[in-house]
Amino acid sequence: MKKTFIFIVLMGLGISNTSCGQAGKTAPVTESVVKEFKYPAVPVTLTSPEDRADYLAKHYWTHFDFTDTTYIHMPEITEQAYVNYIDVLKLVDRDKATGYMAQTMRRAESNKLVFDYFGDLAEKYLYDPNSPFQNDQLYIPVLESLVKSDYSSESDKIRYNALLILAKKNLPGSIALNFSFILNNNTKKELNDIQSPYILLFLNDIDCENCLQTTTDLSNSDVINSYIKNKSLTVLSVYTGVDEEGWKHKVEKMPANWINGFDSNQEIANEELYDLKAMPTLYLLDKGKKVLLKDADLDEILLFLQNTKN
Repeated sequence: MKKTFIFIVLMGLGISNTSCGQAGKTAPVTESVVKEFKYPAVPVTLTSPEDRADYLAKHYWTHFDFTDTTYIHMPEITEQAYVNYIDVLKLVDRDKATGYMAQTMRRAESNKLVFDYFGDLAEKYLYDPNSPFQNDQLYIPVLESLVKSDYSSESDKIRYNALLILAKKNLPGSIALNFSFILNNNTKKELNDIQSPYILLFLNDIDCENCLQTTTDLSNSDVINSYIKNKSLTVLSVYTGVDEEGWKHKVEKMPANWINGFDSNQEIANEELYDLKAMPTLYLLDKGKKVLLKDADLDEILLFLQNTKN
């Protein structure tokens, strides 16, 4: 459904609200037929993919009844629609997309159960580090709505506000927060000391299996090694845990053409400079330490570098 839906948006085809299995048939009037997600009709005068996506994102929930709580028990309708909505927002200007998400949460506030459900969907798809849709920029307006809403308990508001503060840090386009670390010879360095066209910040844990696999994948990547060889990229690997002896034992096995550091003061974790909800965490920075990609997966980083002149 996902690829088909995006293709429809880009190519300007009509969106059907009937499943393929029902096409050409006269179905009995049942609750399952009545409860469908009706997409807005995009004007035929809008021909560019960008304009069509913007219109669809802005009017996406026009026909959805936010007071009807039966929809929260129909994930095949509402949850699928929400996932498609995220895909559409990714095609829209960043500021507009966050505005549309805020607008959606305001409409959802017409009913507490529906509002809570949309908050849960956002946490599942936009916050969960294992979600392929994870996106702090789209989750921020959701958190802002949750913090302000009378539906949220005071304890929940405290949690949402903490997540909001963390989500706003190191967003793409912002300057990455500086921190200090030590090398294996106890030399103290800072992120801001590194001079490189690109910096791949690799925050990790020495006992994390995914971190070990990412280390292997990075060290074997032709793209990464080509950038390093041309002095266009510096990989900064930083262990954010507390086991200095364990790190010193394992750091010798790390690639010698990386900068391998240890956050000896636990500055990153204690001051919550970076969101460490999952390990490893990857950021791609430019020469001015501006964040290009936040909490990205390796494939996303490799694609960016492949499409950038080395």
